[in-house]
Amino acid sequence: MTLAQHSPLTRGGLPGIEHIPFGTHACHFYRDRDQLVAALVPFFVAGLRANECCLWVAAPPLPAREATALLRVAHAGVDDAIRAGALRILDFDEWYGKSGQLKGLDVVPFWLEEEERALAEGYDGLRINGNTSFLKPDDWPTFMQYEQALTERLQGRRIVALCSYSLEQCNDQQVGEIMDAHPCTFKHPDVNWHVIAASGDQEITRRKSSERALTETQAHCVFSSTRPDGLDMFFDISEPKRAEETSRRVEREFRDFVENASVAMHWVGPDGIILWANRAELDMLGFAAEEYIGHHIAEFHADKAAIQAILQRLTNRETLRNCEVTLRCKDGTVRHALISSNVLWDGDKFIHTRCITRDITERVQSQAQITILGREAEHRAKNVLATVQAAIELTQADTAEGFKRAIKGRVRALANAHNLFVQSSWTGAELRDLVAQELSPYCRDGETRARIEGANVLLEPTTAQTIAVCVHELTTNAAKYGALSLPEGRVHIEWSRAADGRLVVRWTETNGPPVKQPTRRGFGMRAIETIIRGPLNGDVRFDWRAEGLACEIELMTS
Repeated sequence: MTLAQHSPLTRGGLPGIEHIPFGTHACHFYRDRDQLVAALVPFFVAGLRANECCLWVAAPPLPAREATALLRVAHAGVDDAIRAGALRILDFDEWYGKSGQLKGLDVVPFWLEEEERALAEGYDGLRINGNTSFLKPDDWPTFMQYEQALTERLQGRRIVALCSYSLEQCNDQQVGEIMDAHPCTFKHPDVNWHVIAASGDQEITRRKSSERALTETQAHCVFSSTRPDGLDMFFDISEPKRAEETSRRVEREFRDFVENASVAMHWVGPDGIILWANRAELDMLGFAAEEYIGHHIAEFHADKAAIQAILQRLTNRETLRNCEVTLRCKDGTVRHALISSNVLWDGDKFIHTRCITRDITERVQSQAQITILGREAEHRAKNVLATVQAAIELTQADTAEGFKRAIKGRVRALANAHNLFVQSSWTGAELRDLVAQELSPYCRDGETRARIEGANVLLEPTTAQTIAVCVHELTTNAAKYGALSLPEGRVHIEWSRAADGRLVVRWTETNGPPVKQPTRRGFGMRAIETIIRGPLNGDVRFDWRAEGLACEIELMTS
């Protein structure tokens, strides 16, 4: 690295590098977002702590909003620094738009003007980073000229410049060109940092066009000069490096634990902005990290007043346990949750909340379902009792024993219908099952005295109870006086849909004793007419044919 003699040092901020000289122009290679975060967050924290004016020009895979949120987690004074103008974090398109679409060599004097402004405002220097992932192939030659010019112009300036390059976007030749344009290179192979001199070492110079050279080089930290007036600096940080790697391993394991925990967790800053959330939290609500982190927490609460009250209580240093909230998911649904939270304080400074979110949606829904079922059970019990009461009131018999038998049969028909309701979780009963249940004594052991035909029709409970009573009355009448009173007698029951959607049920008896129209309407006939024409607003017709009774019932069903 070319350094003027007596170049002052400032905080390095990169893992294992405690100090770095002003005037440093370094390139930084990364593979993914995690490596980018591992370098740039501590780099800018060090700059803020060293009273430097910091400018972070962000680009994918770490846009400005996410970079700001991550820096807030690492450093308590981020918001103060932004308000004071000590820190600016901008997306690359926003930055170049503000600077008049500066390109190539025109950018160099602009950085120097930024340094002069920073020094004039009382800062000790300027710290900058630009992520170059936005570069297009046509931009490459001009940009390398810019990088080489910047190296020359930074000599003796109170600027530390770190330029980030994605190894996924650079070929071997471009890696070499980048290293040629920067006196110092930082590479992050997995978790170990390497700082390699771009000149002054023939072996490194010979291999530097290959990415393998970056990976295999084992020097921990080397700054090497290329001019007679330069300054050679060597730092042996092997022991601190091992301690740092152990610390980072523990930190990485803990972060992996919370990131992949089954319990949803998040942090919120004093302004209500979400600083971090783990995978369980994002999965619960259906948002991607960039759709959640960096946004105000109230955006994701259905009850805005409730979350504002929670934030106020946390600001008042309360520890909250099991506060029930309703959260808005990406798909528009609402989930019920319990939040337990407190605040990490630095003296009197609110750093961030520590929130655990427990999804209780299923429990809330189950409680609501229990309430509904309780009300439904009460309603149905009243209906059953009303039906039984009607059956009793309509029953007539010459003897007490006859009365008991009639009531017992009708109540049994209702009970059989209720068994079918239970099997269907009270959604209703199949018409075929109702009919087959009542006629089962005449369909045993291969007997075909009763023929049942019709498509599957699910009747809601009230209609099913009515049909059950009707079929019971017709079966009882046929067993006493009609087709089922003789061994050769037959019953045919069928149903279909009329053109207007009404259900038509037909009961036909054959091969029974001769039939004559009764001189008076018995209980069965009156019961069927009453319950079909009354609550169900249907119709019923009886045809007393000589060969057997025919009955047709019509009613509207859902």
